[in-house]
Amino acid sequence: MKKLLVVMACAGALVVVGCGDKETPETFGKKYIEKKFENINCDLVDLDYTITEEGDDAATVLIEGKIKYKEEIQLVKKDGKWIVGKKAAKKEAAAVEAKEDAHAAPAKTEEHAAPAHEAPAAPAAVHH
Repeated sequence: MKKLLVVMACAGALVVVGCGDKETPETFGKKYIEKKFENINCDLVDLDYTITEEGDDAATVLIEGKIKYKEEIQLVKKDGKWIVGKKAAKKEAAAVEAKEDAHAAPAKTEEHAAPAHEAPAAPAAVHH
């Protein structure tokens, strides 16, 4: 009985591993759209991905649905034309910078000597 259970578990693992490496046109389409909209604050969950044509070496995926998007921008008039105000531009720049920082590798720490105006830390007391 235990041997049968082990064989079935191994077979199940092979099926999962074998299927995990193969990317479908639908999953590629989803990754494509996520990459295309990665810097835009929107909700892509209501999109549908449908293969309309598929061959051995080519496929066509229809991506359709509604993209939920909401943004408030502050405008000012300059020389008779509407432009994005400074507050909105600063917010947008900060949001882009924060997103870039989140994708960046962790910063490397640097060791520095204590500045001349600071006294070095006192050694810890040793009790015998």
